[in-house]
Amino acid sequence: MKDESNLLMKFRGIYAPYGHLFKGVALTSLLVLSGSCQSEFEKYYEEPSWLEGNAYEVLKEKGNFNSYLQLVERTLYSKVIHGSGSFTFLAPNDKAFDEYLQSKGYNSVYDIPSKEAADIVSFSFIYNQYSAANLGNSWLASAEWELGASVRKRTPSYKALYKDLVNGDSVYVFDDSAINAFVDTWHNNRYLSVFTPTYFSSNGLQSSDYNNFYNTSEFSQYGNIYGAKIVTPDMFISHGVIHEIDKVIEVPKNMDEMIMQYAEDPSRSSEGWKRFKDVILHKYSDGTYQFIYFTEDTKAATYYKKVYPEMEAELNKVYS
Repeated sequence: MKDESNLLMKFRGIYAPYGHLFKGVALTSLLVLSGSCQSEFEKYYEEPSWLEGNAYEVLKEKGNFNSYLQLVERTLYSKVIHGSGSFTFLAPNDKAFDEYLQSKGYNSVYDIPSKEAADIVSFSFIYNQYSAANLGNSWLASAEWELGASVRKRTPSYKALYKDLVNGDSVYVFDDSAINAFVDTWHNNRYLSVFTPTYFSSNGLQSSDYNNFYNTSEFSQYGNIYGAKIVTPDMFISHGVIHEIDKVIEVPKNMDEMIMQYAEDPSRSSEGWKRFKDVILHKYSDGTYQFIYFTEDTKAATYYKKVYPEMEAELNKVYS
């Protein structure tokens, strides 16, 4: 051990003047190795050359989605289209918006009421990215596609607070979930209906089956969203994929909304909606509903006061 120490001291004595040289070589080698690793890292994770920018950039460059982009920018969902999250965008082209505006009597997208704008935008994209070929499939826990298993895709859209009559008073109400308790992370998301060749072929369906429900729309080789046709599929972007569609998709009414609206529509008087409404709104002699239950929910009131601080005074009572 003593001899080894002496040898080490001699080694240090001989090479001490050149220590800075060895340190420099070691540092240079480390920097070269580090630079090489950094280069390999960047090369491995660099965006592929075929991948385009975010949804806003791509749609802006295409030039025929101006109305859609203007509408998106009016909503809280503008962050999403500028690159947040991972989504499949179903973007109506300008021609689709021209037809929608004309049908509603609007002069421009700026005439669309804010709630209607938010509904249209939030209902125009779905969570996660699906190429047109996979829109009719489901992604299993086993990391495999279940072919032709899906006709419904979840969107960020959901029905929030709305006004209803409770004991003669107009109050804020939210639709309760099946779990019968308010959960601030549960928003009862709306789902888009998608009809794809994959789903149809897997389930023995024909295009005529689609046209039984949507007789004014053509069944597309890429798939349909309700009565809209996918005309340009698979525009891959940095945070998902875009499919161009030829109609503006409106949020469908739920059953309650349909009954209440159609019951007052004279053109539907022979269809029985009025009788249906009268049954649902039937009251006992004490004035309480037979089939409808309103429950005050203090936890929900606390939550919605934080979400809508400008409405705090109106949200002292919230009902499910």
